[in-house]
Amino acid sequence: MSTGERTARQIAPDRPSLDSPPRPSPGEVPLRAGTCTGPSLPAPRPTRSPQLGRAPGALGQGIAESPATQQTAAFPSSPTLLSFPEREVSSVMSIRLWFRLDEVLPLAEHAAACFDHRAPIAPLPEQAGRRPALIWDGRGQIDQLYSNGLPGWYVPFGFPYTAAASTWQHANTGERGTPAGAGRDTAVLLLDVPGQQPPLLERLRAARDSGVFWVALTTADGPVLGSDAVSFAEQRGDLAPPHAQWMPSTVRIDEPWTAAYPALTPIGYTTSNGDTIPRFDRTTVERMVTDFAAAHDNPDRNTDLMPGERPRLSFYEPGVLVIAQETDDGTDTPRLRVTDILTPDADGLYAVGAHQWAWEQAPGPEGTVR
Repeated sequence: MSTGERTARQIAPDRPSLDSPPRPSPGEVPLRAGTCTGPSLPAPRPTRSPQLGRAPGALGQGIAESPATQQTAAFPSSPTLLSFPEREVSSVMSIRLWFRLDEVLPLAEHAAACFDHRAPIAPLPEQAGRRPALIWDGRGQIDQLYSNGLPGWYVPFGFPYTAAASTWQHANTGERGTPAGAGRDTAVLLLDVPGQQPPLLERLRAARDSGVFWVALTTADGPVLGSDAVSFAEQRGDLAPPHAQWMPSTVRIDEPWTAAYPALTPIGYTTSNGDTIPRFDRTTVERMVTDFAAAHDNPDRNTDLMPGERPRLSFYEPGVLVIAQETDDGTDTPRLRVTDILTPDADGLYAVGAHQWAWEQAPGPEGTVR
C-alpha cells in the first residue's frame, strides 16, 4: 500500500476502500483550529481563494457546482482504478500535467451528462467523434482541460469553465513543464473507450471517494487518449524539473496577515503564474501551523479573518500535515473542507501551498533550511 493511500485511510478511516460497497457523497465536518478529527472528503470546490489560489482569466474560477457533479455512481470494485504515478520523466512528451481532482471531476460529469458533444478541434482526428470527453488545450500560456459537452459550461464574461494545470517555467530560458510544443498541443481524453475498463469517469469518481486530490495527465499516447493516460496522487509531483537546483530563500504571501518563512526554492523557476515554488522544513511548518491558528483565533471582529481567507493547518499525526479550507455555512461553528494531505518528501521537506498559493520571494536575509 502506498504512503499516500495509507495516510489518507488513517486520517479518514471511514473512507471506502477499493472493494467497499457504495457510500453516499460525503459531507463536511466541523474542525477546531490546530486539530484534525477525521476530516471528510473534499467536495468539488466552486471557487478559489483569491490570494491563495490565483488563476489567470477564467481558468478554474468561481461558479456554482454543476448538477451533474451531484450524481452518485456505483463504486467500482476493481483495484486498478487508482494508479499512482512514478517520479521519473523520460521525455518532453511524457511530462505530466497536474490538475486538481475537484476541478477535473465536475468537467467530466458535465461531459457525460450532456446529450450532444462538440466536434474535435483541428488538428485532432475525426475518429475521436462526438463522444463524451475532456479536451486538453496547451496552445496558450496555461495548459487546461475543458468539457466537450453541449451546451457548454461557462463562467461570467463568457469564458468556458476549465481546469488549469499549474506547471513550472524558467524566467530566462522560457523552458516550461508542459508537453505542448513537441509536435502536439491538443488531445482528446475520452471518458469511455470501448474495451478499456474501467472507464475514466469511474476512475475519477473512485479517486474522489478514496481521498486523493491530484490528477496527473500524460499526453504521450495522444492525440486520442484513454483512461490509461491518467493517474492519481494524494500529493502532486514535478514541482520543478529534475535538474533544478534549490537554494535557501525567504518567502511570503503578499497579504497583511502573512509572515515570512525560510524555504528552499528552485533557482530560476516559478509556477506558470509567476509564483515562487517553496519547500519547508518541519520546524518552519510547525511555526506556520501556529501562526495560521493564531490568526483564526483572533477575537477582534474588526480585524479577524473572513471565512476562506486563510487555510487551517494541523498535524494529524507525526509527519502528516492536513490543510483545510474554511466554509461559511451560516452557523457559529466553521466547517472545513480538506484540500491537501502532505507528508515529507525524500529530503524531509513539505511543499506547503506549492503551485496553489501565491508565494513570492520576501525581502530580507535568506533562511536556513534544515
